Amino acid sequence: MGASKSKEDAPAAEAGAEPDKAPSSVSSEVDEDPPDNGAFYCSLCNWIGTMYDRFDKAFVTFFILQNINHGLWIIAVLAVKDYYKEYLGLDPGEMAIYISIIHIPWSFKIVYGLISDNVPLFGTRRKSYLIIMGIIQFLTLFSLYAFEFDDPLVVAILLAFASMSEAFTNVVSDAIMVIQSRKDKKFGSQDFITLLYLSTGTGGALGCIIAGIMTEYFHPKWSFYLYSFNGVVISFAACFLTRKSEKDAHTREVTSSEQSTELEDYEIEQRRLMVREGVDPREARNTPVPKRKGFCFDLKQNCRQIGKAVCMREIYQLVIFFILLATINPAFSEFSYFFLLDVIGISKFMFSMLVLIGQLCHIVGALIYKAFCRNVDTRTMVLCSFITTIISNFLNFCFAKRWNLGWGIPDIVFLLFTDNVFAIIGTLLYTLPIMALFAKITPKKIEGTTYAFLTGTMNLGSTVISPGIGTFINSQWVGVKKKDLSNYSTLVLISLICSIVSLALLPLIPSKKNVKEWVTKREAADVIIRKTRKERRAAKRKEDEAAGLIDPVDDEVPPAAPADYE
Repeated sequence: MGASKSKEDAPAAEAGAEPDKAPSSVSSEVDEDPPDNGAFYCSLCNWIGTMYDRFDKAFVTFFILQNINHGLWIIAVLAVKDYYKEYLGLDPGEMAIYISIIHIPWSFKIVYGLISDNVPLFGTRRKSYLIIMGIIQFLTLFSLYAFEFDDPLVVAILLAFASMSEAFTNVVSDAIMVIQSRKDKKFGSQDFITLLYLSTGTGGALGCIIAGIMTEYFHPKWSFYLYSFNGVVISFAACFLTRKSEKDAHTREVTSSEQSTELEDYEIEQRRLMVREGVDPREARNTPVPKRKGFCFDLKQNCRQIGKAVCMREIYQLVIFFILLATINPAFSEFSYFFLLDVIGISKFMFSMLVLIGQLCHIVGALIYKAFCRNVDTRTMVLCSFITTIISNFLNFCFAKRWNLGWGIPDIVFLLFTDNVFAIIGTLLYTLPIMALFAKITPKKIEGTTYAFLTGTMNLGSTVISPGIGTFINSQWVGVKKKDLSNYSTLVLISLICSIVSLALLPLIPSKKNVKEWVTKREAADVIIRKTRKERRAAKRKEDEAAGLIDPVDDEVPPAAPADYE
């Protein structure tokens, strides 16, 4: 959007920055209104054009295609619901368990981030994985079409592999997105998240139409067949990515003196350990030290940096928030699917159309967020989201009790004007602000793993913990089954009560003021830590000179390289 050049883009000397001050992952700039993209009828096209101007063109194209593919995942979701209910005859509780298994791979996104960050494949760290994951998506989905398995666990495992390929691709794409978003520090992260939801919503809308037709008139295996070829599209698009796509333009280059000093410190430390083990100092001095390269060393360094990132207050508070939110908010979506089809009597095609309208509402919510809400504090947005969730759950309870008929409101009309309105609000007030916050607080150099850890924790709560607790509550106390849905309203009442309790978790969402304050304190502490380490290094050097491990020098030892250099 052609945002003006920020203070961080200027050299440190011009900005008057302290030489020892660590770069911040959060902008300290004053809030500004987003740039104008022209009249409303051409604003979207102009805005997408600015995305290609500001960021890597090959990646923007891949990012759009990948998120459309992610939105098309709804084809597999609706197809497997129909497969389990109509062809395998599962109860809603059983179906919820198997669908949770399908989504478990999304909870291990941090593992995919560690692999992509530390294990180069065919000379690249990310491109090769994207190509391979597209192929896996094709093979797993095509096998469901070819063999028509009648074991629900086998179906769940195959779809879990497809889900893993989606999650891995998502992790790698998000890591590059975080790097690219730094090219526009003011609105880069918000714009990428908006583009993500526009693309996902577009794919979801197309997927609902396809799934609605296929599940209504054909065997669900044909849905898997059609969706499988999107994996081929992703693999093809990934072939055009370059090393430039994942290069961070704002990362400071490490000087040769810093690298040599870091290597020297490492070698001295290894020889010092030899002396402690009884080796003669002269022999230790002449013994070659193995190079610290390879997967184990890189993984150790990466895990150390992730540990530091998790200790950041803004990150661990969000992790606690997602776990607690999922624990006290049980999900009953599979029970709702049975209620709508068997009690309300809507067709599978109509159910898909309701999901379609919900996907379109996500697009509308993303557009509203882009236009008006990118500068609003995340905590404020989440508070409004909690309030609207309470209202939505109350209306769902009214619907479950069939009160809408007493008010003269038909079921379809009630569904259209409640679920879809709140779908827009949910995207606008909760999902988009949270995802944009992720991109802003993710530390440099470990974008893939940290962003994956946050989104993986969020997915673990929403797709595994919350449905699992919902299934447990139903099996222990409520007893809703395929042939007896009379107590469904009790499940909705539980959701309503739990959504009210969720308001107590709001302080765990960091505000802009909180994040800036914590970053400032961390930077001040880092300056002290670096100064202390420098003094200790100088003292150890004198000891090593006296022990004969190194030659005495008159020059001052250069400062050690930052912990996050490549």
